[in-house]
Amino acid sequence: SPPAAETEMGPAVDDIFLPSGRLRPDILDEATARVLREALAHARATNWDSVRTPHLFMGLLAAPDPSVSSWAGRLGADLAKLLDQFRDLFYQESAE
Repeated sequence: SPPAAETEMGPAVDDIFLPSGRLRPDILDEATARVLREALAHARATNWDSVRTPHLFMGLLAAPDPSVSSWAGRLGADLAKLLDQFRDLFYQESAE
């Protein structure tokens, strides 16, 4: 296949997934990889069979970047408590 086009932010990525379905590790920085690992762990912990938007939010709460930390500070939010509450909202008794 032809190479990916160049964009203002660097080379475009044709696909973020490997043929196995896993994310390409060469396009993720460590902070992003950590958030995604947390999201996957929370998807499993809440009995979901796939990672959904709420799990990505949980990943951001569990591994906050400076923007998320600043947002929490402005709100006066306790990230750990918010994560627990959010995880409880999305817990499924069975993964049906």
